[in-house]
Amino acid sequence: MKIRLFIETKEVMLPLQMSNFIQGMDGVVNILFTCSDKLSGKWLGENSNLVLKYNESTLLSALDKISQVLIKHSESPRV
Repeated sequence: MKIRLFIETKEVMLPLQMSNFIQGMDGVVNILFTCSDKLSGKWLGENSNLVLKYNESTLLSALDKISQVLIKHSESPRV
């Protein structure tokens, strides 16, 4: 499973992350963490993409949840 993770921060602004995110919509699972209230993730959430909104207090727990899912998936036996 290939995954790309994009995180909007004060140092990495939303327009740059959005351009990278949209360019990467090629069948790989893309995850965009955004703190912008102006972004609607409806159409971005299509095609195996995941858009998660966060604030400073919730980013670490959201990343932890994603990492647990990935760990569990990588430990699953492959058929």
